[in-house]
Amino acid sequence: MRIFSRLVAVLAAAVFAQTALARAESWLISSETDFPPYNYYQGAQFKGIDTEIVRLIVTELGYKPVFVQLPWKRVVQSVESNEVDLGYQFVGTKERFEKFRMVGPFRNGVTTLMFPADSNIEFQSVDDLTGLVIGTVRGYAYAPEFDKADHVSKEEATDNETNVRKLAAGRLHAIVGDRDTLAFLAARLGYSGKFKFAEEPLAVVPRYIAFPKERAEAAKAFQAMLDQKISDGAVDAIINKYTTIQVSQLPQQADEAIVKTSR
Repeated sequence: MRIFSRLVAVLAAAVFAQTALARAESWLISSETDFPPYNYYQGAQFKGIDTEIVRLIVTELGYKPVFVQLPWKRVVQSVESNEVDLGYQFVGTKERFEKFRMVGPFRNGVTTLMFPADSNIEFQSVDDLTGLVIGTVRGYAYAPEFDKADHVSKEEATDNETNVRKLAAGRLHAIVGDRDTLAFLAARLGYSGKFKFAEEPLAVVPRYIAFPKERAEAAKAFQAMLDQKISDGAVDAIINKYTTIQVSQLPQQADEAIVKTSR
């Protein structure tokens, strides 16, 4: 694991170095490698809801988008250290609004629990998870009440796919994550019908793009173009290719979108 982490760091550093000279004409963009249906590879094509939205906005602004995929904690670090022009997809916490130039929101995400289809666990609140082992992803936060629940045993993995496999193998009572991501991964791994979602979600939260503090003007330009593309229906057109969640469901005021849940 340490060797893999070092390799990822070396590869990321190489990408950052190679693109540094081209930053005037292109924007370097970090995201998690596999977070379908929002960003993922299909063959050699890097695609997904958020990838297409970001690609559209950056291209409309006259820049070439250059995507680099990293573990999520590294995505956050790359924005914080100004190694990239922007990173996605963030949830808007108070801390992040203070630390980054947050742009959006541009869509909602539903954070929920996924159980084996034959599970008899009834979930209404975090208290119902006492004594259970729940799969989480390292570097993610889900909902304040869940994150702070010491009575819940949380087993970390490096990504969502690992958690889906562990749940299928009976190694966990449940896993937590984005509803559409977990459903997509279950289908891709051939586990359709083997799982069910909790009736009560942990959280429904808007997603943002994060810019380094140093890139205030770029963030402002991105926000203006994003607003335009939401208004003319281009963003909904992308979302509708993958899911039924509409931009019209998003909060209308930025202050309403600041929540205490983060990924």
